[in-house]
Amino acid sequence: MSHKIKYPRCNFRRLRNVFLTMLVALAALAPSTPSQDSPGAIARAQDDGPTSPVVHNPTPTEKLVMDTLAKGDRADFPHQSDLILRSEVLAKLLHSDEKHNPNGIRIKKARVRGRLDVSIRDIVLSFTCESCEFDDPVDFSSSHFMNDVTLTGSRFAQGLILEGARFDRSLNLTSTRIHNNLDFSFMQVSGALFADGLRARDLPIDVGAQFDNVRVGAAAQLTNTRIVGDLLLEGADVGELHLGVDPGPKTLPVRSRRA
Repeated sequence: MSHKIKYPRCNFRRLRNVFLTMLVALAALAPSTPSQDSPGAIARAQDDGPTSPVVHNPTPTEKLVMDTLAKGDRADFPHQSDLILRSEVLAKLLHSDEKHNPNGIRIKKARVRGRLDVSIRDIVLSFTCESCEFDDPVDFSSSHFMNDVTLTGSRFAQGLILEGARFDRSLNLTSTRIHNNLDFSFMQVSGALFADGLRARDLPIDVGAQFDNVRVGAAAQLTNTRIVGDLLLEGADVGELHLGVDPGPKTLPVRSRRA
């Protein structure tokens, strides 16, 4: 695992997110002309919100998952071939709240198909997707997660983007496998970051694994982590950084230090 520091680069995705955030703020300031009794207002009140993803013709498996979570149970299937979810279904679930899913989103051994874009959103529920397979890119950039997020043992075939995402509690990426794109730059984790056994490969040669300007309030557990390519840590601020191979990982204080 190499530690090569590179100069700051122009990140068009980050510029896009800043621009979209400004548009959302301006839209919120605009006066609302429809009355509360208008058909449009009634339709929005019956949905999760004006930006909530629309799910067309959910499959029997997708209906079973939604019903299971609504009961407060975990959607757990013994074989991944038994649980195939379209990305828009998972996005819809992530837009819900305690009223619809009282114990959060808890899924095990699902296969998610289609690009999952849940960027620039407030996610109020805890989110667990254990040993899941994501066939397409997953983008959580600039989103705000208010509860624990657990993605242990999951595989991201086309990348995981957490650029600018905020986690009020902990983020668990233990034993995850990430291919093609790993962008955690400017990510903020108030609790702990668990990434023991994380594997990253097939990353762009000129980009590498992006951890620049990451902020972790507690410890970052990176023991047994293997990254094939450059690791960017410029401006990282972590309470404690655990490296090495178990047993006996090293503990390095790196707060206010430029790696």
